[in-house]
Amino acid sequence: MNPFRSLVVMLVLWGAWCWSIPATAETPRALLKDATSWAYQLQNVDIEELRSSTYDVIVLDVEDDTRKPWQPRVIESLRVRDDKPRVVLAYLSVGEAENYRAYWQPEWSRRRPAWLGRENPSWRGNFAVKYWMPEWHQMLFRFGGMLDKVIGAGFDGVYLDRLDIYMTWGPSGRGARHRKHSATAMVRLVERIAHHARVDRSLPEFLVVGQNAPLLCDHPKYVAAVDAVALEDLFYYRRRGRDGARRNQRYTRFILESLTPLRNAGRPVFTVDYIPSKHTRRRYESLTARHDVVPFAAPSRALNRLP
Repeated sequence: MNPFRSLVVMLVLWGAWCWSIPATAETPRALLKDATSWAYQLQNVDIEELRSSTYDVIVLDVEDDTRKPWQPRVIESLRVRDDKPRVVLAYLSVGEAENYRAYWQPEWSRRRPAWLGRENPSWRGNFAVKYWMPEWHQMLFRFGGMLDKVIGAGFDGVYLDRLDIYMTWGPSGRGARHRKHSATAMVRLVERIAHHARVDRSLPEFLVVGQNAPLLCDHPKYVAAVDAVALEDLFYYRRRGRDGARRNQRYTRFILESLTPLRNAGRPVFTVDYIPSKHTRRRYESLTARHDVVPFAAPSRALNRLP
């Protein structure tokens, strides 16, 4: 046999053997599943503070406070710990466009394109998107787009926000009677995100975590695509302009029960509740332990500091 051809065959067989090796306890997916703590901070990030923390998982915005992509060395420095690596995820809104991102065109503020919806009254500068349309997909999937920024910075995966926008609208219209089609369209988007990273970019261990939208767990394809879900305001919520009000236990129970397909698949559940009071945060820890979820008690809804 030609020596060069023999070398090629050996490399192919070696590659196939590597792909067959079972995941070890050090893989991002295994680390995420075993996590017992996490941090969620999108503004005023102090890398040294996070680096010296004991959190098993850290969620950061895809860009730093100057709106530049994170340097891979910074993300890697967060991942390294003495005992075992931590998981570092990039926050990415896929249900809203944000006018402070690089993809935003100034003329959109004067005349919105067909795929761009109304501004979120609670978060200025955030605009609902027709998440099923190819124009929005271009922002996410094109070469050098938002997902490639995540991958280029060396994040372990993405933390997807505003999945719950499917409750408002979808490809067949607005309202409850269109919700089935809307949910299907959102599941397809999440599947495509997972495929883009794991297959198109050859990163099989790339993690996908979905925030909110617990009813998407009724869709087997969604459960198959995500590695975990995170929920906001599960135990406490905002009432009369103030965070830290206790949720009705029936609401909490309903949401947790909707995650049954995900839990049966062995996926972990993370929660973030916005709790200014230190005393309430201690009660929150016992609540979350009782329900087997990984908690983060954020002192501010702005996610600009650690507890």
